[in-house]
Amino acid sequence: MSRAAYQANTLELAAGSSAKPEAAAEFMLRTGYERRRDVDGPGRFCPRGGVLDVWPAHESTPVRIEFFGDEIERIVEVDTLTGEILKEHTQINIYPAKH
Repeated sequence: MSRAAYQANTLELAAGSSAKPEAAAEFMLRTGYERRRDVDGPGRFCPRGGVLDVWPAHESTPVRIEFFGDEIERIVEVDTLTGEILKEHTQINIYPAKH
């Protein structure tokens, strides 16, 4: 994938911004992420109502994106074993899982 195509297929999400959970899930599928019941490894995601759990292919931990309608309320890193919040983010870039 060219650099331009890679950047064009990057999802930028920020707390307080507008985004549809369904559109984010469609992006994940289109860019090589696998929809799973559990987010137990990089390149996997799981939408559940107003929550989207995703393990970005380029990160060492998964993130939880919490929506209120079409607004992102919060983005947090979570521990895969305990579900404990490790760190809060103001924004995150999700890069393609396939090249």
